[in-house]
Amino acid sequence: MPSMLRSAPFRYLISPAHKDAKQCISQLSWKEMEERAVGYGDRSLFLPGGGYTKKLFQACCEAEVPCVVLLLFCAEGNNIPEAMSIVDHLNQWKHYIVSDLFEVK
Repeated sequence: MPSMLRSAPFRYLISPAHKDAKQCISQLSWKEMEERAVGYGDRSLFLPGGGYTKKLFQACCEAEVPCVVLLLFCAEGNNIPEAMSIVDHLNQWKHYIVSDLFEVK
Protein backbone atom coordinates (compact mmCIF):
# COMPACT_ATOMS: atom_id res chain seq x y z
CA MET A 1 0.00 0.00 0.00
CA PRO A 2 2.72 2.60 0.76
CA SER A 3 4.18 2.02 -2.71
CA MET A 4 0.85 3.19 -4.17
CA LEU A 5 1.15 6.49 -2.33
CA ARG A 6 4.67 7.16 -3.64
CA SER A 7 4.01 6.41 -7.30
CA ALA A 8 1.68 7.68 -10.02
CA PRO A 9 -1.97 7.66 -8.86
CA PHE A 10 -3.26 5.89 -12.00
CA ARG A 11 -3.87 2.11 -12.04
CA TYR A 12 -5.81 -0.35 -14.17
CA LEU A 13 -7.38 -3.81 -13.98
CA ILE A 14 -8.02 -6.21 -16.88
CA SER A 15 -10.25 -9.26 -16.70
CA PRO A 16 -8.63 -12.47 -18.01
CA ALA A 17 -11.21 -12.58 -20.82
CA HIS A 18 -9.89 -9.33 -22.34
CA LYS A 19 -6.73 -10.66 -23.97
CA ASP A 20 -6.65 -7.96 -26.68
CA ALA A 21 -6.52 -5.12 -24.16
CA LYS A 22 -3.76 -6.77 -22.14
CA GLN A 23 -1.34 -6.60 -25.07
CA CYS A 24 -2.24 -3.00 -26.01
CA ILE A 25 -2.12 -1.68 -22.45
CA SER A 26 1.19 -3.38 -21.70
CA GLN A 27 2.74 -1.16 -24.40
CA LEU A 28 1.53 1.98 -22.57
CA SER A 29 3.68 1.32 -19.47
CA TRP A 30 0.72 1.77 -17.14
CA LYS A 31 0.87 0.26 -13.66
CA GLU A 32 -1.56 -2.55 -12.88
CA MET A 33 -3.49 -2.37 -9.59
CA GLU A 34 -1.68 -4.42 -6.98
CA GLU A 35 -3.32 -6.95 -4.69
CA ARG A 36 -2.70 -6.54 -1.00
CA ALA A 37 -1.81 -9.10 1.66
CA VAL A 38 -4.83 -10.07 3.76
CA GLY A 39 -3.49 -12.84 5.94
CA TYR A 40 -1.13 -15.76 5.84
CA GLY A 41 0.09 -15.47 2.28
CA ASP A 42 -3.37 -14.65 0.91
CA ARG A 43 -3.80 -11.66 -1.35
CA SER A 44 -6.90 -9.70 -2.28
CA LEU A 45 -7.85 -6.81 -4.51
CA PHE A 46 -8.28 -3.66 -2.42
CA LEU A 47 -10.02 -0.66 -3.96
CA PRO A 48 -10.54 1.93 -1.21
CA GLY A 49 -13.33 4.30 -2.19
CA GLY A 50 -14.02 2.23 -5.30
CA GLY A 51 -17.70 1.66 -4.53
CA TYR A 52 -19.07 -1.32 -6.46
CA THR A 53 -16.05 -1.46 -8.81
CA LYS A 54 -14.51 -4.50 -7.12
CA LYS A 55 -17.77 -6.50 -7.19
CA LEU A 56 -18.41 -5.57 -10.82
CA PHE A 57 -14.85 -6.50 -11.83
CA GLN A 58 -15.04 -9.82 -9.97
CA ALA A 59 -18.42 -10.60 -11.59
CA CYS A 60 -16.95 -9.87 -15.04
CA CYS A 61 -13.99 -12.16 -14.29
CA GLU A 62 -16.25 -14.99 -13.10
CA ALA A 63 -18.56 -14.65 -16.13
CA GLU A 64 -15.57 -14.35 -18.50
CA VAL A 65 -16.74 -10.93 -19.67
CA PRO A 66 -13.99 -8.70 -21.11
CA CYS A 67 -13.54 -5.77 -18.74
CA VAL A 68 -10.99 -3.00 -18.21
CA VAL A 69 -11.14 -0.77 -15.13
CA LEU A 70 -9.24 2.53 -15.04
CA LEU A 71 -8.56 3.80 -11.51
CA LEU A 72 -7.14 7.02 -10.13
CA PHE A 73 -6.42 7.76 -6.47
CA CYS A 74 -7.90 11.12 -5.54
CA ALA A 75 -9.20 13.14 -2.61
CA GLU A 76 -12.78 14.21 -2.00
CA GLY A 77 -13.93 17.44 -3.53
CA ASN A 78 -13.58 18.83 -7.02
CA ASN A 79 -12.25 15.91 -9.09
CA ILE A 80 -12.47 17.49 -12.53
CA PRO A 81 -8.67 17.33 -13.07
CA GLU A 82 -8.69 13.64 -12.07
CA ALA A 83 -11.61 12.93 -14.41
CA MET A 84 -9.71 14.60 -17.25
CA SER A 85 -6.67 12.47 -16.40
CA ILE A 86 -8.76 9.27 -16.63
CA VAL A 87 -10.13 10.43 -20.00
CA ASP A 88 -6.59 11.22 -21.15
CA HIS A 89 -5.44 7.70 -20.21
CA LEU A 90 -8.45 6.19 -22.00
CA ASN A 91 -7.61 8.27 -25.05
CA GLN A 92 -3.97 7.10 -24.98
CA TRP A 93 -5.29 3.56 -25.27
CA LYS A 94 -8.32 3.93 -27.59
CA HIS A 95 -7.45 7.12 -29.55
CA TYR A 96 -11.00 8.49 -29.45
CA ILE A 97 -9.90 12.12 -29.59
CA VAL A 98 -7.14 13.17 -31.95
CA SER A 99 -6.24 16.68 -30.87
CA ASP A 100 -3.34 18.52 -29.28
CA LEU A 101 -5.90 20.64 -27.43
CA PHE A 102 -6.96 17.69 -25.28
CA GLU A 103 -3.60 16.97 -23.66
CA VAL A 104 -3.80 17.10 -19.83
CA LYS A 105 -0.88 18.84 -18.14
